[in-house]
Amino acid sequence: MSIFLNALACQNSAHRPPIWIMRQAGRYAPSYQEIKKKYSLNQMFQSPELIEQITLMPLHDLNPDAAILFADILHIPTTLGFDVNFPQGGGIMIDPLIDHEDDFKKSQLVQDPREKLSFVFKAIRSIKQRIDVPLIGFAGGPFTVATYLFKDKAIKKWMVKAPNKVHALLQTICDQTIIFLKEQIKAGVDAIQIFESWASLLTEQEFTSFAYPYLKQIFEAISGVPTLFFSRSTHLFLDQIIKLNPSGISFDEFLNIKKIDALVPKHIAIQGNLNPYILYGTFEQIATETDKMLLSMQHSNRYIVNLGHGIMRDIPFENAQFFTQRVKDFTKSLQGA
Repeated sequence: MSIFLNALACQNSAHRPPIWIMRQAGRYAPSYQEIKKKYSLNQMFQSPELIEQITLMPLHDLNPDAAILFADILHIPTTLGFDVNFPQGGGIMIDPLIDHEDDFKKSQLVQDPREKLSFVFKAIRSIKQRIDVPLIGFAGGPFTVATYLFKDKAIKKWMVKAPNKVHALLQTICDQTIIFLKEQIKAGVDAIQIFESWASLLTEQEFTSFAYPYLKQIFEAISGVPTLFFSRSTHLFLDQIIKLNPSGISFDEFLNIKKIDALVPKHIAIQGNLNPYILYGTFEQIATETDKMLLSMQHSNRYIVNLGHGIMRDIPFENAQFFTQRVKDFTKSLQGA
């Protein structure tokens, strides 16, 4: 078993923790930018050949301990009758957006994700033939995916005005997501990460009502594979996230990793949580903060190194390489200290 999967099982006995970076197959990398000159994001997300190429690039560029599938959390809305586009100038265009109560009907044109998103599964099968590290599949959490479907992301307004309609939409997204994830697993992914990134918009009571029930269904449906959960401000809902019983929980940078270690049950892995902005610094600054994080978790058998969120597009590429290598040289850096 790989160092990444061992850590996710809380059984890593290697001299260092594993590392991968959220959005490692993405826009900060020169190899990715070269592809982006030739193809639109729509083409990149929907071509099995490009998905494979972009997923594999970080394995050469960074040498991480896991690959993550190049995809987007907004694949699911395309199975519900929403038109999702990524203009060349940046941003996301979704049509139609929900702005009136009648607009909820537009999300009822449900299509089978196994057919609509077949390009994703074709890419996974091909990628798995070419890599010797685990492949992480993923999906957005239902609340996060739904947030993008409302004009001005005003989902919280509709949680008050039309809660039953919002719940119906969330359940549909949840059902489609489960099918999507099961098909990723069938195609060969080794682990799944759920990105409930916009949970930070919610109060504890709102999380209990509008996020947790759907996340619970998803984690129960895919319990046969290793799972990770990520949201911004994970620590605000930690008790409920622990009840989801994921294999691991990914944390942002707003809580010290040692404090996190004391809060999370020992059978659940911990992933994170270097402040992504540290990668704008000098090599010395990156080394200092990375070593501090590594030293505080040096005896852990369940720790996975990552950033507190996805890597930003203008991070110097060599800084990302330095960060990854610093982790992989962890024992050497201790000896040299």
